[in-house]
Amino acid sequence: MIPILSMDDLIDSDRIGVAGPVTSGAASSCCAEFYQLDWVRHLAQDCFHPGGEALTRRTLKAMQLSAGQKIVDVGCATGSSVRLMKKEFGLVAFGVDPGLDNLLSTSAAATEGPGSPLTSHFIQAEAARLPFRSNALDGVLAECTFSLFPDQIAALTEFRRVLKPGGALGLTDMSLSCELPADLEQQLAPWTCLMNARSEAGYRKLFDQAGFVLHACEDESEGLLSMIGQLKRKLLLLAAGSITGQFELPGIEVDEIHYWLDQFRDRVLTRGIRYLHFNLSPG
Repeated sequence: MIPILSMDDLIDSDRIGVAGPVTSGAASSCCAEFYQLDWVRHLAQDCFHPGGEALTRRTLKAMQLSAGQKIVDVGCATGSSVRLMKKEFGLVAFGVDPGLDNLLSTSAAATEGPGSPLTSHFIQAEAARLPFRSNALDGVLAECTFSLFPDQIAALTEFRRVLKPGGALGLTDMSLSCELPADLEQQLAPWTCLMNARSEAGYRKLFDQAGFVLHACEDESEGLLSMIGQLKRKLLLLAAGSITGQFELPGIEVDEIHYWLDQFRDRVLTRGIRYLHFNLSPG
């Protein structure tokens, strides 16, 4: 029987600082702000990573957590993976995100029952300063967010600090093993998790440096190709919606975005860009 702990046993309020519960305000990164735009949310439909819920389920199964164990989704956006972890896996799930608008939207959807919002399980915070006590969690999930962290070794150090011995880290992210043309990098890197993406060897070296043991690495690039195709289709529909005033596309040419998405797809097909799933634990 896993003991039921109070929030005080898990949350370190001294580490929350100004980025407190979802009613607090704090500066969010430019990427967080981008993914809070109405038209971006419409495109993503609450799924901000390739592979969607199917990949989230595979990642969680590989982590081998049991119902009642505690996990945090770092960069949880609007909380779709947190809700999945609670509903399907019976986990005590938390979400942290630097974007306040993302977190505020969880109050409408994240419920254990009618009229029972779980906003206390969503906290505005950065990956390099997680609001949990040391050795408090059984799992950490990071889906297509790690490459956006400005200090990746600091984030990994935090993951290791909050994880119990024998805990699990499930990480999925973009991998870049080629040099992108300057124009493609300028257009896509800020919003495709490529700004600080590494090669597979680069990730392995970083994990080892931070004291994590890598148990498995899987290529999930098919999910990335599928997501690119979905984005192209949705952009056409979104453009039609913007004509009727449903959404604003500020200064955005849909044909131009389609061109850059095709360039992106071509790099995925030649394996210069990949989407990888890592299964790790603290060493």
